[in-house]
Parts: sequence; structure tokens; C-alpha cells
Amino acid sequence: MLKGAGLITERPEGNRILYTLAEDRLATRIGRFLSAVCPEQIVLRHTKWRPGAQSEGT
Repeated sequence: MLKGAGLITERPEGNRILYTLAEDRLATRIGRFLSAVCPEQIVLRHTKWRPGAQSEGT
């Protein structure tokens, strides 16, 4: 299921298959999901993680 969604890649090595998480794709998909489920979080995430943004306690 994860491979079909493009969230992991696989690489054969000998008689084994190594799976790697596609972190950038996973982060994008989670962001889209959260935007659909909880749209007000978009503003909070952009404000909180923007370079130079001050935290609430300061």
C-alpha cells in the first residue's frame, strides 16, 4: 500500500529488498491531509515556523 502511494522506495540488495521512506512525499501528503482536516492549522504552522517568528512566550 505504501509503495503504491509513492511513500516508500525499494532497492534489491542480494536476496533482500531494502525499503526507504520517501520523507519529502510523506511530509507533503501529511500536510495536505492536515490542511483538509484542520484548515486553521495552516496559519499556525506558517506563523510558528516562519524564520524570525517569535514564540508565544516572548
